[in-house]
Amino acid sequence: MLLPVEHFTPLLKSISGKRIFYIKQAGNVGDDLIHLGASRLFELAGATMVKSIEGSELAVIAGGGNWGKYAQAATLRARWYPAIREHALPLIVWPQTIFSLDEEPLPPGLKTFFVRERHSLSLMPDAILAPDAALACEPPGDLPDPEARTGIFLRNDCESCFAGIPVGGDFQGDSVAICQRDPMAYIRMAARFETIFTDRLHFAVAGLLAGRDVTLLPNNYPKNRHMWEAWLESIGCRWADKPPAQPAPRPARSAEKTTAKIARYLRQLKKPRIAITMCVHNEERFLEAHLRYHQAIGVERAFVFLDACTDRSLEICRQFPWVDVFERPKPANLKILHNWQNECADEAAALALDCGMQWLLHIDPDEFAFGNNPALQSRGGRAPDPGTKLLHRASLHGMIARTPPEIDQIVMAPRESFPVL
Repeated sequence: MLLPVEHFTPLLKSISGKRIFYIKQAGNVGDDLIHLGASRLFELAGATMVKSIEGSELAVIAGGGNWGKYAQAATLRARWYPAIREHALPLIVWPQTIFSLDEEPLPPGLKTFFVRERHSLSLMPDAILAPDAALACEPPGDLPDPEARTGIFLRNDCESCFAGIPVGGDFQGDSVAICQRDPMAYIRMAARFETIFTDRLHFAVAGLLAGRDVTLLPNNYPKNRHMWEAWLESIGCRWADKPPAQPAPRPARSAEKTTAKIARYLRQLKKPRIAITMCVHNEERFLEAHLRYHQAIGVERAFVFLDACTDRSLEICRQFPWVDVFERPKPANLKILHNWQNECADEAAALALDCGMQWLLHIDPDEFAFGNNPALQSRGGRAPDPGTKLLHRASLHGMIARTPPEIDQIVMAPRESFPVL
């Protein structure tokens, strides 16, 4: 933790020993850092996150977001209010920055509202001041050594104060655009720089968790400054009103090598995170090859639903640490198979979102996805080996990279396997 545990006492008391329905903010990888910290606090408080309102004693809206600033976020929160009211659940809102209580009124059934800085407390004196949950995170144990001196990470969205302003540093970019939805990868990315300047509040937190020299910059309203005054200044974070204009001088060859190494690493971070889900009934013939193949072309998580299997399907799935297996036999009175498959897919989609996946491929065990990418060209007069050529053509990362950003669904032609007698 970046702060002594005593600072989190109000949050711990609010959930102690409870079964909690936890309502996440959609957000970005910064919000994922908040959820990671929240999970740590739930564990310390002996609280349990449950997936259903029906089995809960308390509803908690995740901290972070800017209360009253974004209509879409308010709408996503409000969609849960009827169910919370129907089950007569007490509701707690974890630490927020309040932008406007006129634009987003307080929810019905509210028991406690936490704010994360003193300006919000002045807007809502009945609230309780508590740290942003991301400050409760623990860093990963395998942090890399720094590979560059200075990284300048600036927003490129509506909250930016520095759009189009030339800046220095060994690297410049928007940390949220670079790093996919993985809070541990966010911290590791920060660890690769000795010094960080950023107007992304939670990338500043990631840098502090990595033990780096961090300077927080303003965004276009006072959230960052208020958070710095409330918590970050006391744990060693610096403040500046603008990013540095010029990098410190260094040998050209050294700077060139550093930039190339960081660029390769950041290209890896930009790869989309892909999961698959499938329903399986006695598919031992194809299952191992299916899982190995899809891992090779970019899949990093699988959600497999077993339908009363009597063969080695379960044993095969357990060979792969990245595969989550669920016993889910079809209902006896099932009339339409797709209804059961879709229920499993919906569950897999929620699980995939929880662990930071960005794409979910719904597939059968006898189908093998194929990205159909352009053929890999020879380099330096050397032709790539057949295996490399196949994986390049099949790569799901390559397929998604060629997909326009406004596309949110890809329908693929099936490539089914069949026995050769």
